[in-house]
Order: sequence, then C-alpha cells, then structure tokens
Amino acid sequence: MTLLSKLTDAGLPVISATEYGAISSNSMTDEQEATFRDIVYEHMNGTPAFDNLVRTRNRKSSSKTNAKAIPNWATWDEAQTVQYITDNVTSLATAKTVLIAMARLIVALRDETWPDLPEGN
Repeated sequence: MTLLSKLTDAGLPVISATEYGAISSNSMTDEQEATFRDIVYEHMNGTPAFDNLVRTRNRKSSSKTNAKAIPNWATWDEAQTVQYITDNVTSLATAKTVLIAMARLIVALRDETWPDLPEGN
C-alpha cells in the first residue's frame, strides 16, 4: 500500500506523497496532524530514505556535543588556540595530540554543516 493511499484512506487532506514523505494541507486539526505524522513515520520507518534522514538528524544534533567534548578547543578564540599550540606542541607526541583534537573538531563542524555526507570510506 502506498503512503498516499494510507493517508487518503485515513481521510487526511494530503497535497502529495512520495517515497520520501508527504505534504499535508494547512487546514488539518491537531488530531489529524498527529495521525498524519504517525502514518508517515510508520510507513517510512526502516526505508533507506527514512534511515538516511534519521542518521543525518542524529549527526547534526550530536555535532555540538562532540565539539564541546574536546577540552577547551570548542570555546577558545583564535589567539588562545595559537597560544596553546605555541606553548604545548614541543614534540611529535604533543603535535599528535593537537592534531587529534583538531580532527575531532573538524568532524564536528562537518557534521553540523553537511550532516548528509556519506559516512566511511
């Protein structure tokens, strides 16, 4: 059964529906809106489009938390960051520590900016 037929069978004012979701009329009651969301969620759950949407939302919502988890880096201004590097990068091991923190921050920024980029590879 298609998403459109599920929504119209429920008597909902639907403008259009595809495999990626549906557009409803602005004239729905709160109860109709809740039913609409439930039907779309149930229909989409487990599909590649829905799974991608969930993954994208999760990446975006966790990006700020991930950035905050990098001690100090997420809140320092440019001068503080440069000073930290000047004071603390004294060997290959300390440079590696800084590069790891930078990489984590870059990934957090990527996830915030482009959460729909594919993962891996």
